[in-house]
Amino acid sequence: MRHVNYLDYDPVSHRTRLMSAHPDSIGLKPMHVLEAWANAYGTGLEGSRQAFKSARVGRQKLPVLIDPYRQIYFFPTQSPKHPSCIWINAAQIAEVKNDGLLTKIVFGDGNEVVLPMGPRSIRRQLHRIELMRQAITRQVLADGLLIAHHP
Repeated sequence: MRHVNYLDYDPVSHRTRLMSAHPDSIGLKPMHVLEAWANAYGTGLEGSRQAFKSARVGRQKLPVLIDPYRQIYFFPTQSPKHPSCIWINAAQIAEVKNDGLLTKIVFGDGNEVVLPMGPRSIRRQLHRIELMRQAITRQVLADGLLIAHHP
């Protein structure tokens, strides 16, 4: 998977825009794109959702773990069923800025998106992802699948 900053669905053309330094589009809904990516890395959307629920880090607007090795998560800006829901790649975020009643997300490649929501919602999603990362790390260490390295 290349470095996609976010997914944005266009209900008129029925295409999902893959927003990055080299934008593209695909004739699928965002959930189908995310499902394909998650499956390619050995996870799935339903398993990812259940993991978030089991770790008690949220029940609504749950992030999706796409790549467990590189810890790539996408999170929705609103209900995933809403046509204007944008899926943000948390790994690509460089900065979250308050822009009046809006929020500007700046990505590592310099691109940005302005969302009609407060930065608190974005930070809450990032916090959920961090809690899940910690839960996965604890579980992997407890199961003896990795050895903790101390600097």
